[in-house]
Order: sequence, then C-alpha cells, then structure tokens
Amino acid sequence: ASRCCLALLEKLDNFSPPGVEDVTLKLHMGIGAGLLSSFEVGGHGGKWEYFVAGEPIEQMSDATEEATSGQLVISKRCYELLESDELIKRTCKLKGKLLESEQYLLSAITPLADKGELPPMILPSGMNLLKERVQPHLRPPMYEVLRCFVP
Repeated sequence: ASRCCLALLEKLDNFSPPGVEDVTLKLHMGIGAGLLSSFEVGGHGGKWEYFVAGEPIEQMSDATEEATSGQLVISKRCYELLESDELIKRTCKLKGKLLESEQYLLSAITPLADKGELPPMILPSGMNLLKERVQPHLRPPMYEVLRCFVP
C-alpha cells in the first residue's frame, strides 16, 4: 500500500487534466494498519452497502490529516510493521522522518544497494486473498473494479 501511494503521489500530485483550465489535483495520503471489521449493511429496499471499520481506519484518518499536499504519512503501527517485516529488512530502506505525533512521513522506499530492485508490489498470495476473503462480500461490479488493481 505504501509503494502504491508513493507511486500515485509521484504520478498524480499537481496533476492538471488536459483541456481543463485552472484545475490542479493535489494529493495527500495516510495509511493505517491492523485488524478491520467488515460488514454488509442495509437491506431496506434491497439496497446493501459494504462497510469497513476499525482502528486502521482511524489511523488512516489521523495520518491523512497530518499529511500535506504531496505527502504520505503512515501511522505509528504501520511504520512498526514495515520496520519489523523481514522481507523489507532484507530488500528495502524506508526514507522519511518520524513526526512529533509518532506517525511517519514516508518519502520513499528504495532497494538496498546490493539488492538492485524492490520485491513485487503484490505477492501471488494477494490474488488468492482477493478471491477467498473479499470477493464473497462484494457485488460483482465492485469485484471487477478491485480486480483491476491486483495483477
């Protein structure tokens, strides 16, 4: 998720749509980490919505509020998980700075000098997770939209 956000910031921050004057897209992002609860709510009139809640959503909200244009802020929990992940330790270096709020302003994820390149963004298990855990809770059009983001 962090690499995806950094790529979006690189490509789309300060984006001006062609043919549209005086419009510039400015992005700021936040990421949280932890356990989520997901629900399908509704039923009245046959209308159902997919809903997620939990600490990661609160963390994401706080991180996003702290980020300014062009920045990605990750929650303290997210930073701790990234720093303790063995694959990341062996292959990557996080660049950024710890903020007074104990959140982390992430500016880049770079390969370690002797590794040459970063590991793939989506591991093969990512597609299985989408099929097994997420797809059963989504209406078919939503699954197809999410599928676009998972190779």
